[in-house]
Order: sequence, then structure tokens, then C-alpha cells
Amino acid sequence: MRILQTVTLSAFIVLVIGLQTMAGARIRGPLKPDPDRWPFLSYPMYAHAHSPGDGIPRYRVFGILEDSSEVYVTPETLGTSFWIWQKRLVRAFDPVDPNDLRAMSTLYRSRHGTRILGLRLENHPLVLEDRAVEEGEAEVIRTVWLDDLASESLKP
Repeated sequence: MRILQTVTLSAFIVLVIGLQTMAGARIRGPLKPDPDRWPFLSYPMYAHAHSPGDGIPRYRVFGILEDSSEVYVTPETLGTSFWIWQKRLVRAFDPVDPNDLRAMSTLYRSRHGTRILGLRLENHPLVLEDRAVEEGEAEVIRTVWLDDLASESLKP
């Protein structure tokens, strides 16, 4: 009976480790492991710890329209998931990725019929205090004018 319990427990452990390895080693193309998933999955639970006084970044993207008004560009306004918005739009600001910025602008135009002339990335951090979380001071990280993407004057 004890041998059966040991074998069953060992098989369960091997199964769990095997499933985690399969999830973490998802293959993209011919033997190219996904760097965002290996060796640990990129879930928020693996984020580093924060201390009181630290700011936790919260990025917001604003589109500047032809009439100089601004729109808050969210995953919902683009019709995408948060992760696509984060990886394709927010990360496209540093370093500037013209292809992703133009693609997100085109996606917005196709959904709303309005052309975006520029995109601005802002950080609205949450600041940890001893017993509370408070809004930090907003900061403009970068503004990119889509017509200027061909030029080399893309300094922050």
C-alpha cells in the first residue's frame, strides 16, 4: 500500500512540474522560446516588492486629434486586451517604435473614424504610504507626433 501512495504522489508531482514547464516554455516559431514567459510566467504575482514611498507606475496614453482635442486611449477604445495595449502601445514609446504606434493609431481610426495626429504617454503613479495608497504626481513621459516619425527628432 505504501508503494502505491509513493508512486501516485510522485506521478502527481511530475505531472504538475511538467504542466508548468509546458506553460513556461511555449515555443514561438522554430525553437525560439518566448522571453516573456521563460523561466517564469509573466504574471503580476512575480512582480518585485515595493516599500513605503515607492511609486507604482500606471501608464495612460492620450491621443491628440485633428481638432486639438485629446482622447484617453484605453484597451477598450482600441478593442484590444490590456496586454496587447501594454506591449504594443505603451512599450512602443521607449524606444519609439513607429510601426506599433502607427498600427495602434490606425486601429483607433478604424474604430472611431477620427485621425490621431499625436500620442502622449503619461505616468500617473500610485505612491505607497505606511497605511494607504495615494495618487502620485502625473508626469509626461513622451509625446510623439505621428507625422514626425520619419524624422530623427524623437527625443523625450
